[in-house]
Amino acid sequence: MSLTFFKYQGTGNDFVMIDDRLETFDLQNHALIARLCHRKFGIGADGLILIRNHAEADFEMIYYNADGHLTSLCGNGSRCAAMFARQLNIVQTQCRFMTVQGILEAGISGNMVQLRMPDVSHIEQYADHFFYILVRRTTSAM
Repeated sequence: MSLTFFKYQGTGNDFVMIDDRLETFDLQNHALIARLCHRKFGIGADGLILIRNHAEADFEMIYYNADGHLTSLCGNGSRCAAMFARQLNIVQTQCRFMTVQGILEAGISGNMVQLRMPDVSHIEQYADHFFYILVRRTTSAM
């Protein structure tokens, strides 16, 4: 199997990035995703991000955690996705892209990406972690 990928990092989080606009990557192959992200036996990453076409946005970002499962929004991953989309000539200085939380917007200037994140509507604190719920936005202006 041959796979073209890129490796991006944002504020210490690293991601395997794949241009999947032809939709050839098997979204259900969780074992492959985990193997690609494995630090000792794979490429090594905090997650895998696929870039796909989307009818209502510039592109779609599909994000998997290193365990191989689809997950919620990642801010650093979203910023890397915006920069990767620029590298692929999908966008230039502004973009709107679909995520599991809805459409996000980003601005790109040089090597910097500014991301508009969804608002947090609820936070619960536990002994070893926080749980939060993001507000899904359907429209916004940047």
